[in-house]
Amino acid sequence: MVEKISIKLPPDPRDEAFEEHVASYFLTSGYYVERRLVERELTDSGVEEILELDLIATDYRVTPPALTLVEAKSGDRWGFPDIFKIFGWMHYLKVPNGMFIVRQGHGNAGFYREKAEELSIKLLSVSGEYASQQEIGNIPEGIAGEMEHVVWRYSCWIERGLMRKLKVKKKSMKNRKCYAAMEDYYNKITSGIFFQENIIKRLEELYAVFQSHPRLTAKCANEELGNIFEEEYDAVPHNAFQSTWYECRYTDLHISTFIEHRARLAILKSAVDYTLCKAGGDDIRTNTTMRSNFNGQEFELSQLNALPSTFIDGLHTLSRNQYFDRKYSVNPIPSKTYCVHNI
Repeated sequence: MVEKISIKLPPDPRDEAFEEHVASYFLTSGYYVERRLVERELTDSGVEEILELDLIATDYRVTPPALTLVEAKSGDRWGFPDIFKIFGWMHYLKVPNGMFIVRQGHGNAGFYREKAEELSIKLLSVSGEYASQQEIGNIPEGIAGEMEHVVWRYSCWIERGLMRKLKVKKKSMKNRKCYAAMEDYYNKITSGIFFQENIIKRLEELYAVFQSHPRLTAKCANEELGNIFEEEYDAVPHNAFQSTWYECRYTDLHISTFIEHRARLAILKSAVDYTLCKAGGDDIRTNTTMRSNFNGQEFELSQLNALPSTFIDGLHTLSRNQYFDRKYSVNPIPSKTYCVHNI
């Protein structure tokens, strides 16, 4: 008998919960949201973290898709250093739009807002226990309902819980190789690919990391049984599969299957991005030309052709479907103003 427990979202979200609260408004409104993106580079002295982003929201109603850098802050200590930090990130990442969403506003909010807008940053304050689409701004009204917002908040919270559990297990069970492999895979398919501007190179990295971590879930399940992690396994052992999916017991397979699913979504998103950016004339993100020299003769090769044929076929099929972007979305759900306290 699986024990049932009751979980509740915080009525007054702070810190990471506030970021998830803000992210959920974008998610329920049809934006693709990438959270907690960390740029890392390997140096002679080890891995250095360059920056960490709260949210990147992608609007697929326009061609090419428009990116907005979103910083969410629940504390009351914020000011121009935060605004200029966001502006610096926007310039560094070539993201034209920025939003700074705070929980508590300043007394001279109008002055701060005007200065932020001069830097193409929209400053918004979501105060108290109530929040609405109108307060967040820039999000199309009439898309999100209360239930969708709650579901996305839970979804973000669960992902954070899974990744936190993974970090704890990696530190406490160093003899198990699956945890380091899962964390590496997750970091590469989220933060790792985002900071690669060219979509074709991004896809090359996605397929490369997939090849370095094949059948991850089967390997994790077999290692738990005492088998060697690096061996090739065709399937998840029956007992582990049944315990996870039929008996609803929490196991490491929840983490590994989630990561593998995210990897597939990353490939699908890249295919959509490439198609729309190509149609929108974004040559920097879609350039596939690679120059090569052979016996004094210079050739131009397409990196796109180096990707798996199944992806190329899927790309052509996707581009012919009129519903693969947000322009042909279904009729919106009437918007509501929600009281987070009652969730």
